[in-house]
Amino acid sequence: MSDATAATTTLERLGFVFRDSRQDFIDRLDTRCAALAEVIAEIDAWAREVRIRHDQVTILGI
Repeated sequence: MSDATAATTTLERLGFVFRDSRQDFIDRLDTRCAALAEVIAEIDAWAREVRIRHDQVTILGI
């Protein structure tokens, strides 16, 4: 799979709600990817912490 195909597939999977959001993400790709990775890491850390105290974690509204 080419980088362009992978990038297009990734952008489609993100599911932008607002029309301009996708283009804004593309225009600031490095910054936005870093911010997205940080959010994913924070959610992962939170879920791991919660799993210590509970059997399940439910995330609503993401």
